[in-house]
Amino acid sequence: MTYAFLVLCGFLAIPGAVILLLRADLRRPLLLMGAVALPFALTERFFYPDYWEPVFLFNLAARIGFGIEDFLFVFGLAVLTTGVYPFCLRQTYRAIAYRDVRSIVQRVGMMIGSALVLSVACVLIGVALIWGSAVIMIGFAIVIWFKRPDLAVPGLIGAGLSCLAYGGICLALDATLPEVFELSWHTDRFSNVFIIGIPLEELLYATSAGMIGTVFYPFVWSKEFVPKG
Repeated sequence: MTYAFLVLCGFLAIPGAVILLLRADLRRPLLLMGAVALPFALTERFFYPDYWEPVFLFNLAARIGFGIEDFLFVFGLAVLTTGVYPFCLRQTYRAIAYRDVRSIVQRVGMMIGSALVLSVACVLIGVALIWGSAVIMIGFAIVIWFKRPDLAVPGLIGAGLSCLAYGGICLALDATLPEVFELSWHTDRFSNVFIIGIPLEELLYATSAGMIGTVFYPFVWSKEFVPKG
């Protein structure tokens, strides 16, 4: 029995751990974003088993619709997509306005709640969530760009860096577990397009996650990117 999803989570944790280890100034925002992302672990029931069907610890996905791996995955992905841009481009955050805890909680709750409602709506109208989630994340990023044009370029660069980083993780997964995407992913039901052996859907998901992940924290907490001194 091969726990492909758990192995994927392990590889995903590596770049985030490196960023957390080397950049003390990014630890708080990255850990905050990892915690903020945790509710999205519950959306696994919309991916399993239609999009993919890996073996879960204790067979939890089949029993309750999500598993331990889902929480590890969304946390690790949030840390990576939030941190890859400031880490690679030697940027840090600087406050541009005061925002109290209540307003932050309200904004986070509104955005997460809206995203979850839109996810359910995609399922109800018959749109596969692997595609719908990408559209939702890109849509939220674009709305943020209209409100904060200074975050547009970081968002685009963060999207590209996230795609590259996640692509490398997928290549490591495939090298460790040969033919894992053919065995655990139902790619034939979707685009059935592979880029260097990685399903197109996976790269699109990582790209859109990087787009919103890069801009979410500075938008909600009223921060801007500045060069790290």
